[in-house]
Amino acid sequence: MEMFELHTANQVLKVEAFTLSGHRLFRITFPDKTLPLVITRATHANGGLFWTSVPEGRQALSEQTGLFIESYYKIKK
Repeated sequence: MEMFELHTANQVLKVEAFTLSGHRLFRITFPDKTLPLVITRATHANGGLFWTSVPEGRQALSEQTGLFIESYYKIKK
């Protein structure tokens, strides 16, 4: 398990990255007591990738937070 923080414009998110059944998942904890969010990358039928929550239902937040995770890994390289 990997742990790191994401610094957004107005808050710091705590992220735990882990693998479950061969899938990379990210559990995000918010400082404002919002329920934690678990997200992963999924593939559209056309082959494109997108971020989605597990379980589904928090799509907008998943996509936004996923972009922060992508930025984190780009900077880390």
